[in-house]
Amino acid sequence: MSCTRARTLAFIAGAMMAAMPFVGLYTAASAELDEGNMVTLSTPLTAKAGALLDRKGRVLSSDSEKYSVCLVPQLFYSNEAVNEAIYALVKCDKALKKRFALPVSAKGVQTGSAKQTALLRTVTGLENGSPGELLEKLYGVFGIKKGDDNAYTAACIRYAALISGEDMLTLSDSPSKKLLDTAQSIAEDEPFVRVEKRYEREYTLTNGTPAAPHLITECEGQLDIKGSGGHEKLTYRLYNGGYALKERSGLDAENGRDIRLSIDLDMQLEAQGLLHDKISQGKCDAGAVCVVSCKTGGILAAASAPGFDPNRLSDDYSKLSADDSAPLFDRTLKGLYRPGSAMKTITALAALDTKAIDGSTYLWCGRWYPLGDTVFSCLYYHGYESVQTALRDSCNVFFYKCSQLLGVDTLSGYQRKMGLGKSVDIPLDNAAGRVVTKESVEELGISWSEGLLLQSAIGQSETAATPLQMAQWAQIIANGGSLKPLTLTDNETKDAVRIIKNDSAFSLIREGMEMAAGNIWGEYSLSSLPRKAAIKTGTPEAGQGYNSTVIGFYPADKPEIAFAVVLENSESAYEVVRPLIEEWEQINN
Repeated sequence: MSCTRARTLAFIAGAMMAAMPFVGLYTAASAELDEGNMVTLSTPLTAKAGALLDRKGRVLSSDSEKYSVCLVPQLFYSNEAVNEAIYALVKCDKALKKRFALPVSAKGVQTGSAKQTALLRTVTGLENGSPGELLEKLYGVFGIKKGDDNAYTAACIRYAALISGEDMLTLSDSPSKKLLDTAQSIAEDEPFVRVEKRYEREYTLTNGTPAAPHLITECEGQLDIKGSGGHEKLTYRLYNGGYALKERSGLDAENGRDIRLSIDLDMQLEAQGLLHDKISQGKCDAGAVCVVSCKTGGILAAASAPGFDPNRLSDDYSKLSADDSAPLFDRTLKGLYRPGSAMKTITALAALDTKAIDGSTYLWCGRWYPLGDTVFSCLYYHGYESVQTALRDSCNVFFYKCSQLLGVDTLSGYQRKMGLGKSVDIPLDNAAGRVVTKESVEELGISWSEGLLLQSAIGQSETAATPLQMAQWAQIIANGGSLKPLTLTDNETKDAVRIIKNDSAFSLIREGMEMAAGNIWGEYSLSSLPRKAAIKTGTPEAGQGYNSTVIGFYPADKPEIAFAVVLENSESAYEVVRPLIEEWEQINN
């Protein structure tokens, strides 16, 4: 074996590769030859990425070992040894007979193109040989006996290895157990047979459903789970009919670390199932559910629908990308929505904390609220409303009046204190959203008017928040003005941050949200839950229709979870609350 021969074959292969679609190639290794029949094979070693686990240690995604059975042509020291190995491998997997082909059939008939046949003539040196003569020549060159079982398949594989110009020829990248076991056994004695290990990401399916596909795939790209690769360097001396391993060196790969997330698999699957049901029932087009822990700040569920199966992402990517429902888009972390009347909780807080109103304040709602040349409205005539009953009844007029007592700067300031207008501090990209100010609307090309202030107070106008932000502000209310910073990894803890200190204000808001929970009747009633819930719903305008939102926490008196739900083109977000809470009760009991 010489450098000249290797370069010649590489040149031939390079010139004709386009004509050889049947050749399977493996390009991970790099081999070097010198004039002393020494062959050095350098192979990269892939690191295994860490698994992502839920908060209870259940696997959400992990790397699984996959193997490829390969031949190393430059280590073919003996025709007899190589052929015997190929016969044994082909016997294990008949699919190898179809994977490789010659431009000449086993009966000596030309089956390939003129270019493929011309390459075969060049390699054999029979420029004027018939197809049958070309095949006979190959048998001779490779030391194959024509009468051997699988002689033709062996010739096809040997020829593919000869012209590939690559350091390794892949026989199978998804071998059967029998083929893999046989290859591993042969590789213990023969250097030209190699079993290459690689890793493929797999996502756990529960009843056919992957958990948190958006969040998990984002974690895999942004969290440190990859590890570091290594390499193996083997130097052989080849001689007539034999070989000797002269040197082994390299660097081992270091596998990535497993990360336990704050996600609760059961809670996540319940949230996803509820969204799927609403979409399949025609009650919404898409949506998101976010559940966070009031005690730890852990994100327990981050569901976005429609979703996708990450196990099939590479196969389905084009179709998913073209889908108008945007199944690849993470609505929980990046979807920007008007929160609607859920915003009234922040407006109430701002008015109470600045003492613009107090628990004994009653404001009149006659349904209509004129401002300048425009008349704003409420859904109903409510008469006198306190802050609690205004939250219960979702009275627009009450909060219109609060906004004018506050002014845009004060109101937007409290919205920022509650986490709007800035990304949540977690190690994944998430949208910042927008609060309404004179400057922010002018940047959008909108002239300022007092009507925008009124609309901002009830979560309309140009207000934009993610479901993640909405769950965070629900948690602040649940914790009486303290934020337990949201986290994504289960072992991460951050000190609580006091956002606003006003116990009486939060007590009144909680009371109003409890009353709002009592407003839900029938099948989705919250009154039969083991403990009281606190919620605030919203129906914000969205394009030509309306979305449906709800924020809340449970239990109302000693909150454990806070949540936010957004359903696109819907009026039924409140229907998600009871089964979501029932799942939490079941998890904890």
